[in-house]
Amino acid sequence: MKITSRRIALFIAVSELAQWRVALPGTGWTALIALLAIQVLVGRLPLVPNRDVLFAGVALSMSGTLAMKEASLAGVLVVTSVLQQALHLLTFAATEEVGATRR
Repeated sequence: MKITSRRIALFIAVSELAQWRVALPGTGWTALIALLAIQVLVGRLPLVPNRDVLFAGVALSMSGTLAMKEASLAGVLVVTSVLQQALHLLTFAATEEVGATRR
């Protein structure tokens, strides 16, 4: 079980880095890995109701330090969040459909 979850986490991290690299072509790998580290740290915080908004705020405030354009980074974060929410909706709908056919 641990191996599977680690592979899934690695796949998600690599896909996020690839997405950010394509959307922000002038950004170095160091800045993208720093963003990924910030996302992991924010994701581990307990009792935070909306971690995506907190991550977006921290990432945008660090955009100057990471030598990124704030508007481009904001656009990437919004698109990533929308795609993630759409995937959650599709997963919910698929599991509800499977559950309804089993009843």
